[in-house]
Amino acid sequence: MDNVVIAERFIAAIDTEDTQTMREIYATDATVWHDFDRQEQSVNTNIDSLLNLRQAIPSVRWVTTRIEPLPTGFLLTYDLTMTFGERTLAIPACVIATVANDQITRLEEWVNATPMFKYLNPEQLKILAG
Repeated sequence: MDNVVIAERFIAAIDTEDTQTMREIYATDATVWHDFDRQEQSVNTNIDSLLNLRQAIPSVRWVTTRIEPLPTGFLLTYDLTMTFGERTLAIPACVIATVANDQITRLEEWVNATPMFKYLNPEQLKILAG
Protein backbone atom coordinates (compact mmCIF):
# COMPACT_ATOMS: atom_id res chain seq x y z
CA MET A 1 0.00 0.00 0.00
CA ASP A 2 1.18 3.52 -0.77
CA ASN A 3 2.43 5.47 2.27
CA VAL A 4 0.20 8.43 1.39
CA VAL A 5 -2.84 6.13 1.43
CA ILE A 6 -1.76 4.82 4.83
CA ALA A 7 -1.49 8.41 6.12
CA GLU A 8 -4.93 9.30 4.72
CA ARG A 9 -6.54 6.20 6.27
CA PHE A 10 -4.81 6.87 9.57
CA ILE A 11 -5.89 10.50 9.97
CA ALA A 12 -9.44 9.63 8.86
CA ALA A 13 -9.57 6.83 11.44
CA ILE A 14 -8.43 9.19 14.19
CA ASP A 15 -10.93 11.86 13.18
CA THR A 16 -13.83 9.37 13.19
CA GLU A 17 -12.69 7.45 16.29
CA ASP A 18 -12.35 4.28 14.22
CA THR A 19 -10.20 2.36 16.70
CA GLN A 20 -10.33 -0.85 14.67
CA THR A 21 -8.71 0.85 11.67
CA MET A 22 -6.20 2.62 13.93
CA ARG A 23 -5.17 -0.76 15.35
CA GLU A 24 -4.90 -2.23 11.84
CA ILE A 25 -2.67 0.61 10.69
CA TYR A 26 -0.40 0.54 13.74
CA ALA A 27 1.99 -2.38 14.04
CA THR A 28 1.28 -4.26 17.28
CA ASP A 29 4.58 -3.13 18.81
CA ALA A 30 4.57 0.41 17.33
CA THR A 31 5.79 3.30 19.44
CA VAL A 32 4.38 6.81 19.50
CA TRP A 33 6.49 9.77 20.66
CA HIS A 34 5.32 13.32 21.38
CA ASP A 35 7.40 16.46 21.65
CA PHE A 36 5.48 17.80 24.66
CA ASP A 37 6.57 15.03 27.05
CA ARG A 38 9.35 13.29 25.07
CA GLN A 39 7.93 9.96 26.15
CA GLU A 40 7.09 6.92 24.06
CA GLN A 41 3.59 5.46 24.18
CA SER A 42 2.24 2.08 23.23
CA VAL A 43 -0.50 1.77 20.63
CA ASN A 44 -3.13 1.20 23.33
CA THR A 45 -2.03 4.24 25.36
CA ASN A 46 -2.01 6.40 22.25
CA ILE A 47 -5.49 5.34 21.17
CA ASP A 48 -6.79 5.90 24.71
CA SER A 49 -5.32 9.40 24.77
CA LEU A 50 -6.90 10.22 21.40
CA LEU A 51 -10.29 9.05 22.69
CA ASN A 52 -9.80 11.07 25.88
CA LEU A 53 -9.11 14.16 23.79
CA ARG A 54 -12.37 13.65 21.86
CA GLN A 55 -14.27 13.04 25.11
CA ALA A 56 -12.86 16.20 26.68
CA ILE A 57 -13.33 18.34 23.56
CA PRO A 58 -16.11 16.84 21.39
CA SER A 59 -15.53 19.44 18.64
CA VAL A 60 -11.89 18.43 18.06
CA ARG A 61 -11.02 17.46 14.49
CA TRP A 62 -7.86 16.50 12.65
CA VAL A 63 -7.71 18.44 9.36
CA THR A 64 -4.96 17.37 6.97
CA THR A 65 -2.93 20.16 5.44
CA ARG A 66 -0.16 18.15 3.77
CA ILE A 67 1.01 14.59 3.23
CA GLU A 68 4.41 13.83 1.76
CA PRO A 69 5.62 10.29 1.11
CA LEU A 70 9.02 9.48 2.55
CA PRO A 71 11.19 6.51 1.60
CA THR A 72 10.48 4.92 4.99
CA GLY A 73 7.02 6.35 5.74
CA PHE A 74 5.34 9.73 5.53
CA LEU A 75 5.29 13.30 6.73
CA LEU A 76 1.85 14.53 7.73
CA THR A 77 0.90 18.04 8.73
CA TYR A 78 -2.53 18.86 10.04
CA ASP A 79 -4.50 21.38 12.02
CA LEU A 80 -5.93 20.20 15.29
CA THR A 81 -9.14 22.22 15.24
CA MET A 82 -11.59 22.73 18.06
CA THR A 83 -14.33 25.13 19.03
CA PHE A 84 -14.90 26.75 22.40
CA GLY A 85 -18.09 28.79 22.26
CA GLU A 86 -17.55 31.37 19.52
CA ARG A 87 -13.79 30.75 19.36
CA THR A 88 -12.30 28.22 16.92
CA LEU A 89 -8.68 27.21 17.33
CA ALA A 90 -6.56 25.64 14.62
CA ILE A 91 -3.33 24.34 16.11
CA PRO A 92 -0.77 23.23 13.51
CA ALA A 93 0.89 19.87 14.07
CA CYS A 94 3.36 17.59 12.34
CA VAL A 95 3.82 13.83 12.28
CA ILE A 96 6.69 11.81 10.89
CA ALA A 97 5.80 8.14 10.62
CA THR A 98 7.91 5.11 9.86
CA VAL A 99 6.07 2.42 7.91
CA ALA A 100 6.97 -1.23 7.35
CA ASN A 101 4.73 -3.88 5.81
CA ASP A 102 1.95 -1.30 5.37
CA GLN A 103 1.83 -0.53 9.11
CA ILE A 104 3.10 2.36 11.19
CA THR A 105 5.97 1.11 13.35
CA ARG A 106 6.92 4.49 14.82
CA LEU A 107 5.12 7.80 14.92
CA GLU A 108 6.68 11.06 16.12
CA GLU A 109 4.34 14.01 16.66
CA TRP A 110 5.00 17.68 17.26
CA VAL A 111 2.06 19.75 18.47
CA ASN A 112 1.91 22.80 20.71
CA ALA A 113 -1.42 22.30 22.45
CA THR A 114 -0.77 25.13 24.92
CA PRO A 115 -3.26 27.55 23.27
CA MET A 116 -6.21 25.26 24.07
CA PHE A 117 -5.50 25.01 27.79
CA LYS A 118 -6.83 28.48 28.57
CA TYR A 119 -10.26 27.35 27.29
CA LEU A 120 -10.50 24.07 29.20
CA ASN A 121 -12.51 23.67 32.37
CA PRO A 122 -11.41 21.45 35.30
CA GLU A 123 -13.51 18.49 34.10
CA GLN A 124 -11.94 18.61 30.64
CA LEU A 125 -8.46 18.77 32.18
CA LYS A 126 -9.27 15.77 34.36
CA ILE A 127 -10.35 13.76 31.30
CA LEU A 128 -7.19 14.69 29.43
CA ALA A 129 -5.02 13.67 32.38
CA GLY A 130 -6.51 10.18 32.04
